[in-house]
Amino acid sequence: KWVQGACFPSMGVHYWYDNRLDTDCSHFFPAFLMYNQGKLTGFGWATAGKFEHTKRAEYPPLAALTSFLVPVPTCMPDFFHETSGFTTMHVYFNAAPWNLLC
Repeated sequence: KWVQGACFPSMGVHYWYDNRLDTDCSHFFPAFLMYNQGKLTGFGWATAGKFEHTKRAEYPPLAALTSFLVPVPTCMPDFFHETSGFTTMHVYFNAAPWNLLC
């Protein structure tokens, strides 16, 4: 089941699969969906580890997780540090994602 996360301006509302406070971080589903005004506007990947092989990826700091992931599972801070962070990549179905609002 997909659950609503948080809305990040220029990305939209993030939805995560089966995300809960008690989610086991070793089974965290790495894909997410993004919606704006009820319409699917993109999807993305949030993988454990910092993979700096492309300029298209982003590396959110731990403090930023609440900007798109709600709730943040209780295991996430330790998991973040154990894996050296996260790598995210967004794919938009919109030529001007900066117009996506919350």
